[in-house]
Amino acid sequence: MIYTIEIHSRGLDVGIGKITQEQYDYWNNEDREYDLTDALQNNFDYEENNTPEECKLYEYYNEYEDVLYTFGPDMDAHQITIKDSSGNIIYMGDASDMINEHDPEYDIPMLESGDRDYFMSVLEPGFYLQWCQGGKGKYFDGDFETEKFDPKKLKFHIRETDFGDVLDSVEYEDESIENTAGDYDIKSFEASVHFVE
Repeated sequence: MIYTIEIHSRGLDVGIGKITQEQYDYWNNEDREYDLTDALQNNFDYEENNTPEECKLYEYYNEYEDVLYTFGPDMDAHQITIKDSSGNIIYMGDASDMINEHDPEYDIPMLESGDRDYFMSVLEPGFYLQWCQGGKGKYFDGDFETEKFDPKKLKFHIRETDFGDVLDSVEYEDESIENTAGDYDIKSFEASVHFVE
Protein backbone atom coordinates (compact mmCIF):
# COMPACT_ATOMS: atom_id res chain seq x y z
CA MET A 1 0.00 0.00 0.00
CA ILE A 2 1.14 3.56 -0.71
CA TYR A 3 1.23 5.93 2.25
CA THR A 4 1.66 9.69 2.15
CA ILE A 5 3.34 11.76 4.82
CA GLU A 6 2.78 15.52 4.90
CA ILE A 7 4.28 17.99 7.34
CA HIS A 8 2.74 21.43 7.72
CA SER A 9 4.77 23.79 9.85
CA ARG A 10 6.86 26.81 10.31
CA GLY A 11 10.01 26.02 8.40
CA LEU A 12 13.54 27.14 7.69
CA ASP A 13 16.00 27.41 4.83
CA VAL A 14 19.47 27.98 6.29
CA GLY A 15 22.72 28.47 4.43
CA ILE A 16 26.32 29.49 5.07
CA GLY A 17 28.81 30.41 2.38
CA LYS A 18 32.40 31.65 2.34
CA ILE A 19 33.16 35.26 1.45
CA THR A 20 36.32 37.34 1.20
CA GLN A 21 37.73 39.64 3.85
CA GLU A 22 36.94 42.65 1.61
CA GLN A 23 33.30 41.60 1.43
CA TYR A 24 33.19 41.02 5.17
CA ASP A 25 34.76 44.41 5.97
CA TYR A 26 32.30 46.24 3.72
CA TRP A 27 29.10 44.53 4.90
CA ASN A 28 30.03 44.26 8.59
CA ASN A 29 28.42 47.59 9.34
CA GLU A 30 25.22 48.34 11.27
CA ASP A 31 24.23 50.92 8.67
CA ARG A 32 24.33 48.24 5.97
CA GLU A 33 22.21 45.65 7.77
CA TYR A 34 19.22 46.15 5.48
CA ASP A 35 21.42 46.80 2.47
CA LEU A 36 22.88 43.31 2.89
CA THR A 37 19.47 41.62 2.61
CA ASP A 38 18.69 43.81 -0.41
CA ALA A 39 22.00 42.90 -2.06
CA LEU A 40 21.36 39.19 -1.55
CA GLN A 41 17.99 39.56 -3.29
CA ASN A 42 19.42 41.64 -6.18
CA ASN A 43 17.75 44.84 -4.95
CA PHE A 44 20.85 46.90 -4.14
CA ASP A 45 22.31 49.59 -6.41
CA TYR A 46 26.08 49.15 -6.23
CA GLU A 47 26.83 52.12 -8.50
CA GLU A 48 24.68 54.52 -6.51
CA ASN A 49 26.37 53.37 -3.29
CA ASN A 50 29.90 53.48 -4.77
CA THR A 51 30.54 49.90 -3.71
CA PRO A 52 34.08 48.73 -4.54
CA GLU A 53 34.12 45.89 -7.05
CA GLU A 54 35.81 43.47 -4.65
CA CYS A 55 33.05 44.00 -2.06
CA LYS A 56 30.04 43.25 -4.27
CA LEU A 57 27.84 40.22 -3.69
CA TYR A 58 26.65 39.25 -7.15
CA GLU A 59 25.11 35.91 -6.28
CA TYR A 60 21.54 35.49 -5.08
CA TYR A 61 21.37 34.54 -1.39
CA ASN A 62 20.75 30.82 -1.95
CA GLU A 63 24.02 30.51 -3.87
CA TYR A 64 25.89 31.06 -0.59
CA GLU A 65 25.66 27.48 0.63
CA ASP A 66 29.08 25.96 0.00
CA VAL A 67 29.65 25.43 3.73
CA LEU A 68 26.17 24.19 4.58
CA TYR A 69 22.55 24.17 3.51
CA THR A 70 19.47 22.68 5.11
CA PHE A 71 15.77 23.05 4.51
CA GLY A 72 12.71 21.69 6.24
CA PRO A 73 10.12 21.89 8.99
CA ASP A 74 10.87 23.50 12.33
CA MET A 75 11.05 20.66 14.86
CA ASP A 76 9.37 22.84 17.49
CA ALA A 77 6.31 23.78 15.40
CA HIS A 78 4.96 21.16 12.99
CA GLN A 79 2.09 18.78 12.37
CA ILE A 80 2.54 15.42 10.66
CA THR A 81 -0.34 13.82 8.76
CA ILE A 82 -0.01 10.28 7.42
CA LYS A 83 -2.66 8.93 5.05
CA ASP A 84 -3.17 5.57 3.38
CA SER A 85 -3.86 5.17 -0.34
CA SER A 86 -7.60 5.58 0.31
CA GLY A 87 -7.05 8.97 1.95
CA ASN A 88 -7.76 7.74 5.46
CA ILE A 89 -5.75 9.57 8.14
CA ILE A 90 -3.83 7.02 10.19
CA TYR A 91 -1.77 9.49 12.19
CA MET A 92 -1.90 13.20 13.00
CA GLY A 93 0.46 14.84 15.48
CA ASP A 94 4.12 15.75 15.78
CA ALA A 95 7.30 13.68 15.60
CA SER A 96 7.98 13.77 19.34
CA ASP A 97 4.46 12.54 20.21
CA MET A 98 4.74 9.71 17.68
CA ILE A 99 8.10 8.63 19.06
CA ASN A 100 7.00 8.83 22.69
CA GLU A 101 3.87 6.81 21.90
CA HIS A 102 5.49 4.06 19.84
CA ASP A 103 9.23 3.98 20.50
CA PRO A 104 10.30 5.97 23.60
CA GLU A 105 13.84 4.53 23.41
CA TYR A 106 14.43 6.12 19.99
CA ASP A 107 16.68 9.20 19.88
CA ILE A 108 16.21 11.43 16.85
CA PRO A 109 19.58 11.44 15.03
CA MET A 110 21.42 14.68 14.53
CA LEU A 111 22.78 14.83 10.99
CA GLU A 112 26.23 16.23 10.43
CA SER A 113 27.75 17.90 7.38
CA GLY A 114 31.05 16.10 6.98
CA ASP A 115 33.45 17.37 9.62
CA ARG A 116 31.62 20.71 9.92
CA ASP A 117 28.80 21.75 12.20
CA TYR A 118 25.87 24.06 11.54
CA PHE A 119 26.78 26.65 14.16
CA MET A 120 28.84 29.68 13.17
CA SER A 121 30.79 29.53 16.43
CA VAL A 122 32.46 26.19 15.62
CA LEU A 123 33.34 26.69 11.94
CA GLU A 124 36.97 26.74 10.86
CA PRO A 125 38.59 30.21 10.78
CA GLY A 126 37.45 32.41 7.92
CA PHE A 127 34.88 34.88 6.63
CA TYR A 128 31.29 33.77 6.15
CA LEU A 129 27.87 34.90 5.08
CA GLN A 130 24.95 33.28 6.89
CA TRP A 131 21.30 33.56 5.86
CA CYS A 132 17.96 32.19 7.01
CA GLN A 133 14.59 32.28 5.30
CA GLY A 134 11.57 31.48 7.45
CA GLY A 135 8.20 30.38 6.15
CA LYS A 136 4.95 28.63 6.94
CA GLY A 137 3.08 25.94 5.02
CA LYS A 138 3.72 22.45 3.67
CA TYR A 139 7.40 21.67 4.18
CA PHE A 140 7.29 17.94 3.57
CA ASP A 141 5.27 15.79 1.17
CA GLY A 142 6.38 12.27 0.28
CA ASP A 143 5.15 8.75 -0.43
CA PHE A 144 6.40 5.38 0.76
CA GLU A 145 5.20 1.85 0.15
CA THR A 146 4.74 -0.92 2.70
CA GLU A 147 2.29 -3.72 3.41
CA LYS A 148 1.34 -2.36 6.82
CA PHE A 149 2.45 0.91 8.37
CA ASP A 150 4.63 0.54 11.46
CA PRO A 151 5.37 3.84 13.26
CA LYS A 152 8.62 2.37 14.65
CA LYS A 153 10.02 2.11 11.13
CA LEU A 154 9.56 5.83 10.48
CA LYS A 155 12.74 7.72 11.35
CA PHE A 156 13.39 11.45 11.48
CA HIS A 157 16.74 13.19 11.01
CA ILE A 158 17.34 16.74 12.15
CA ARG A 159 20.07 19.32 11.75
CA GLU A 160 20.85 21.77 14.52
CA THR A 161 21.38 25.35 13.37
CA ASP A 162 21.75 28.78 14.94
CA PHE A 163 18.08 29.36 14.07
CA GLY A 164 16.63 26.15 15.49
CA ASP A 165 16.40 22.44 14.76
CA VAL A 166 15.38 21.58 11.20
CA LEU A 167 13.74 18.29 10.22
CA ASP A 168 16.09 17.56 7.35
CA SER A 169 14.92 14.13 6.15
CA VAL A 170 12.54 11.25 6.85
CA GLU A 171 13.09 7.53 6.32
CA TYR A 172 10.87 4.48 6.35
CA GLU A 173 12.48 1.06 6.71
CA ASP A 174 15.88 2.75 6.24
CA GLU A 175 14.84 4.15 2.85
CA SER A 176 14.82 7.92 2.40
CA ILE A 177 11.41 9.38 1.51
CA GLU A 178 11.68 11.90 -1.32
CA ASN A 179 10.36 15.31 -0.29
CA THR A 180 8.38 17.00 -3.09
CA ALA A 181 6.95 19.81 -0.93
CA GLY A 182 7.37 23.49 -1.69
CA ASP A 183 3.95 24.96 -0.98
CA TYR A 184 4.76 27.50 1.71
CA ASP A 185 4.72 31.26 2.23
CA ILE A 186 7.88 33.20 3.01
CA LYS A 187 7.50 35.09 6.27
CA SER A 188 11.01 36.35 7.06
CA PHE A 189 14.54 36.69 5.79
CA GLU A 190 17.74 37.65 7.55
CA ALA A 191 21.41 37.62 6.69
CA SER A 192 24.68 38.52 8.37
CA VAL A 193 28.42 38.32 7.83
CA HIS A 194 30.81 36.70 10.30
CA PHE A 195 34.49 36.37 11.04
CA VAL A 196 35.54 33.20 12.81
CA GLU A 197 38.98 33.37 14.40
